[in-house]
Amino acid sequence: MFYIDVDTDEVGGRCFDSSIDTPQQVRNILEHYPESLEEYPRIFLCESLQAIAFIPLIAQITIEQEVPGTEASRGWLLTKAKVDATKEFVMIAENQRGELGYYNTLQYLAMVGNDDNVDRRAVDVYQELKEADLMKAEDIKKCILPYLICSGPSHKTHFPAKRFWFLVSWDLKVLCNMDITGRMPLYYAARNSTMMGFQLVFWAGMELSSFQKEHDLMYLLFLEDCEGITPFMQACERHGQETVLTLIENSLAEIATNGKNRYPYDTMHAILSAGNVAAIDSAGIHLDFYYFVLRREPNLISSGKAIDRSFQNQSVDVDTVNDQMIDFDTCEVRADLW
Repeated sequence: MFYIDVDTDEVGGRCFDSSIDTPQQVRNILEHYPESLEEYPRIFLCESLQAIAFIPLIAQITIEQEVPGTEASRGWLLTKAKVDATKEFVMIAENQRGELGYYNTLQYLAMVGNDDNVDRRAVDVYQELKEADLMKAEDIKKCILPYLICSGPSHKTHFPAKRFWFLVSWDLKVLCNMDITGRMPLYYAARNSTMMGFQLVFWAGMELSSFQKEHDLMYLLFLEDCEGITPFMQACERHGQETVLTLIENSLAEIATNGKNRYPYDTMHAILSAGNVAAIDSAGIHLDFYYFVLRREPNLISSGKAIDRSFQNQSVDVDTVNDQMIDFDTCEVRADLW
């Protein structure tokens, strides 16, 4: 899309600016220059914070005008593109599954900016797209939006909490979706995000546990990826082990005593859930998980049926684990493991 000067109604002027222009002005201009909608709108790259507010309107007008070639992309929204090295031309991915560096508008909205102002504006756009049925629940998973929010390069110093809660409030189950490497959003938050970001993603997982009581999602912290690395390991490396352990304990305590007693933490249930997940999904639960839960409730050692069952589901030698984790002179979990 070429730039149209809103003030002079001539081609080649400035881009749309929500602090100056009104939606009606934008609609009038695009209906006056319908040919501009035949090219990918550079606004959809989310380069201009002042322009992103018009993304839903432009997509809607493109659909109304029945612009050729945009039927499947919801008015360019799902088209993957990027700016070339000269910063002058927009390039469209020939393979709609995408190539490295090519993203659609929903994905750019997840990655843009590193402050609360950008976060708020991006959520407003998401909300408007949702209300216009231009964004659907399945887009969250298909466009890997939680992963982009947790790993975006601009989010290493500021976590986009509003966008994150918007997405997981729409569909909490996306927190359990794995990518091809066996990693969930919590892994990327632990590796790339701020401490607050890691905490929010962890909290959201525990919130999901409160609604799906047949599963305990504490195991997400200790779920191994294809390289045997867990979110817990990544968080400890980035923020420090003691800090991470304190955060987890404080979070569990706060969730259990938040006034509604909505999610009193059940350690035995956590162990059984991890074993069931390992049996059903062939997922690897790191031994750190069992050390963590037994460290919280060492008395479980004396009634090891749940632990035995959990390890059997993972094909783990229980005797070997006991040798590694338990000091049989004192019948306590070894304190020197971490």
